[in-house]
Amino acid sequence: MLPTTIALNRFGLGARATDSTPNDPKRWLLQQLGSFNPRPQALAQIPARKQVVDQLANYLAEQQMAGRAKRQLQSASMTPADMPQQAEKQADPVKRYLRQSIREDYLVMASARLSAALTTDSPFVERLVHFWANHFAVSVDKLPVIGLAGLLEFEAIRPHVLGKFSDMLLVVEQHPAMLVYLDQAQSIGPDSRAGQLISFRGGKQRGLNENLAREIMELHTLGVRTGYGQGDVTEFARALTGWTVSGLGRGPAARMIGGSPGQFEFAEILHEPGDRTIVGKRYGQDGEGQARAVLLDLAASPATAKHLSTKLARHFAGDDPPAALVDRLTHAYLASNGDLLVVYRTLIDSSEAWVQQPLKFKTPWEWSVSALRATGIKTLEPLAASGVLKQLGQPTWQPGSPAGWDDIAASWAGPDALVRRVEVAQRLAERAGSSVDPRALAEKLFRGSLTDSTRTAIARAESPAEGLALLLVSPEFMRR
Repeated sequence: MLPTTIALNRFGLGARATDSTPNDPKRWLLQQLGSFNPRPQALAQIPARKQVVDQLANYLAEQQMAGRAKRQLQSASMTPADMPQQAEKQADPVKRYLRQSIREDYLVMASARLSAALTTDSPFVERLVHFWANHFAVSVDKLPVIGLAGLLEFEAIRPHVLGKFSDMLLVVEQHPAMLVYLDQAQSIGPDSRAGQLISFRGGKQRGLNENLAREIMELHTLGVRTGYGQGDVTEFARALTGWTVSGLGRGPAARMIGGSPGQFEFAEILHEPGDRTIVGKRYGQDGEGQARAVLLDLAASPATAKHLSTKLARHFAGDDPPAALVDRLTHAYLASNGDLLVVYRTLIDSSEAWVQQPLKFKTPWEWSVSALRATGIKTLEPLAASGVLKQLGQPTWQPGSPAGWDDIAASWAGPDALVRRVEVAQRLAERAGSSVDPRALAEKLFRGSLTDSTRTAIARAESPAEGLALLLVSPEFMRR
């Protein structure tokens, strides 16, 4: 591939037929670092956080009421014939929430994300947004996260993608999507005032939850097997108690937390008192500041620098990232105190990312975005967009674990996955019809790198639609 093709496809999101070819690819990428708009017009219609959290709070309250009613039914003398009807009534709150949250919140936000990717003039930075959103993954597999997942990307990732990693880390870990997804919002220190009160009253103890602490250390910062142990995770979880979200509950518990709905709150009443020792360093009792200090130290760790650099190198320079590139990015991170702009500039200036042969097999998201950009489609109806990504195996904000989606070819290049891409390519080509000349488009998208075999296959196609479909599933288009 020529440098211009590499810039457009490996660093960017795929060329558009209407785009002019950058004369200086590296300069084109660097300019985007100063022109990126974190709140483009494509995101204008996303719902406000307060609206989403109010919906979630109502759902949780209805679920609690349904749970109490179900227990009453179980203890009451009812005939078996009555049970299905009553069960259906109890399911109504869930159905209402699914209709409201999935169709109105999730679909709107997923569609806005796609629209931003298709219309952006800063595709390199947009790719970085997607990279970090996957690094700090949450999943709508957990029903209360459905309306919050998009807000994490829009509110925590996009505004901080060009700043310091420590700033992004703090905002992400305090975002309601992350606090709800990893159960931090309900973590209670056993010796906190709330924990002691619950114990005194003989209530059900929810207790300490270690999910957020573990994933911060294992996935978000240090990486696996980097010198910390289970004791460090537990101590960090104790430091994090009190980090919660206002407005999620109703009644006395909500009054104890206070604050505006949807905002991060430090609830002292939930916080486990005492000093903590984490990864060999002692942290005094400082309320919210205790966990914040731990996060800042984790962000500054050499292990974090290497973990993040390895993932960035893998994303841009191949599934087996070159050690020299990893070391260079790590040094840039540490020397700049985690300034991501410095890291990105180092990446752009590294020869390992400009190797001529394709280095990465596109994920379903990457392939879909590049196919839509190539065919000039700027928007898809929300349900259609969601259906395409689900068919291809990568529904938006729905990875199977907090580790996010895999970034290696082995996870995406199976025979069944390729068949699904062919099916989607045929539908996109049919939609474009005869308005796109696949031969001219191929030469423009892959100037200097289009193979004779692909050129011949497109030329022999029986129709423009067939030729376009062949282009979209060609080896050149599948890789970057």
